[in-house]
Amino acid sequence: MFRAERHISTDPAAGADGGAMLAAGGVRALKIAIAVMTVLIAAGLAAIAWRLVALAGKPAGHALPSAGATGGHAIVPQVRAELPAGAVVRTMALGADRLALHYDAPAGAGVLIVDLASGAVLSRVDLVPSPPRN
Repeated sequence: MFRAERHISTDPAAGADGGAMLAAGGVRALKIAIAVMTVLIAAGLAAIAWRLVALAGKPAGHALPSAGATGGHAIVPQVRAELPAGAVVRTMALGADRLALHYDAPAGAGVLIVDLASGAVLSRVDLVPSPPRN
């Protein structure tokens, strides 16, 4: 059987594992590096907390866009867009002064595009399946 032996060094410069200890300058540099990293971590956490508080203080964004956001046109406060009977709105997309409504109806799916500046329905797009190709 093998027997493990441990050699104890009598050299005062040797560490507990038998290797050389850090010199005084190395310990000082290590302390400075740890202090700098601690400050950087604290600053990063403070920046994250500040951003969360700033975002939490803002309203959810339910207000209508201003006239500047719609190319200088005022937005009509209420628009009436008639969908086919039994239609269900699936998605909505807002861009500049246009609103696109994607809906599913018993007769088929479609997209309704409304001008928010005038309240008029600009276009109705019927989504129909294409015939099979051979």
